[in-house]
Amino acid sequence: MRYSIFIILLCSLSACDLEYDVEYYVENKTGENITIISSTELESTDDTDEIGHNKIVRIGVDLGIGESTKSYLDNWTGPAPFIDNLLIFNNEGDTTTLDVFDREEWILPAYDRKTETGAVYLLVRPEDF
Repeated sequence: MRYSIFIILLCSLSACDLEYDVEYYVENKTGENITIISSTELESTDDTDEIGHNKIVRIGVDLGIGESTKSYLDNWTGPAPFIDNLLIFNNEGDTTTLDVFDREEWILPAYDRKTETGAVYLLVRPEDF
């Protein structure tokens, strides 16, 4: 009986841990293909993606404990800490003028209450080159 109470207590305490799950995306609204080169603290090599107009690519996900996804997004101060480098080029090889590490460049539109997940977007437009 004592072990049953302990197991129930342990399960109930672990279920209360706050967790966050936020995905980071780049959305292409330029009218042409763009190339994205990103690197993170977890990878030893750069990741390169070419995406077409009106396409979205996920560049990373930030997972953690101690805070809910909603709280994480409400208190969001800037791009994920795991992003070391993020370069975006158009077809002519021009680099975007966006400051990808500036909070104001990112959009925080998506929080899914049902799944407790969130998403943050960097929107790239023609005038960003």
